[in-house]
Amino acid sequence: MKLSKWKYPSYYLSAVGIANIGQWVYLLAINLIVLEMTGSALAVAGLYMIKPFARMFVGLWAGSVIDRSSTKHLMISLDVIRALLIVSIPFLDSIWIIYTLVLFIQMASAMFDPASFTYMTLLLPEHSRKRFNALLSFVHSGAFIMGPALAGILFMVGSLKMALFVNVGAFLLSAGLT
Repeated sequence: MKLSKWKYPSYYLSAVGIANIGQWVYLLAINLIVLEMTGSALAVAGLYMIKPFARMFVGLWAGSVIDRSSTKHLMISLDVIRALLIVSIPFLDSIWIIYTLVLFIQMASAMFDPASFTYMTLLLPEHSRKRFNALLSFVHSGAFIMGPALAGILFMVGSLKMALFVNVGAFLLSAGLT
């Protein structure tokens, strides 16, 4: 198999890997920011309730938007939207505004996942999908290990806000690779 056939799938895998690592950094940082702001484990638990609510809300209409738009441009837009929303979090002092931004971030993520799947299906010929899926699984597993490790290093070296800014860079880099 020629390497030129894997040029665009490699970009896609890199984008997905970087975005997944960024998601882990964001998840850990936002949990610690909310815990630091409120001192309440219940407030942190509220963050975890937002994700399924966002997925249920977006699931009703996301498929029709994905089918009617360019999936590549939609994925780029969603990465940029997530980056813009995350960059504003460190400057907020209201927990309710942070919850609202987290809701919109999770809505963008809920739309990104099926768009990403659609894009992958259109990008690859059928005979390459098994190998690609194996590589994609490896990327997801690697992000599961690298994301929390990177977050821990960022928290030790800098601050929670700095970790969020690194995450913004990760989403913008992911958008550029897409």
